[in-house]
Amino acid sequence: MNKNQSEPSKYNCSSPLPLGKIQVTDPFWKHEMELVRTEVIPYQWAALNDQVEGAAPSYCMHNFRIAGRLNQEKAQKGAAFEEPKYTFRGFEALPDDPEHPEENAFYGFVFQDSDFFKWIEAVGYSLAQHADPELEAIADGAIDIVCAAQQEDGYTAPGKSRNMSPPF
Repeated sequence: MNKNQSEPSKYNCSSPLPLGKIQVTDPFWKHEMELVRTEVIPYQWAALNDQVEGAAPSYCMHNFRIAGRLNQEKAQKGAAFEEPKYTFRGFEALPDDPEHPEENAFYGFVFQDSDFFKWIEAVGYSLAQHADPELEAIADGAIDIVCAAQQEDGYTAPGKSRNMSPPF
């Protein structure tokens, strides 16, 4: 019941609205959403893949790919698999030679992987409002990479779940 009326409200606030049924028509927000779709999401994908000239690499997708390869190796070798040993190198691990990082070393800030989840959330909201087969294909590929990195215990944080976290 609406607190100011004796009849129930026509708005049911206890159940979520179907995202596909929401249409944003306000010119300001429509413009902002289009900017996110056409500029921000592609830029952030490039940043996650260390393809933004002049920006420090995040190593985000690099680390997920390594974790996926390690999971695959673990599945193949079974009990013979030995988890690589990593030494905590601070909250931001950087390669000795930034132009040629080691293919199987984790780099970046230990929390950098969370940027993928922010990106994929933005992609989901964008796709709900505007179909984009190319973006959907990119997202599907990225999800496959992250799913391959998921540990048996459910963790997907490549560095944190591979002995790279601070010793506390």
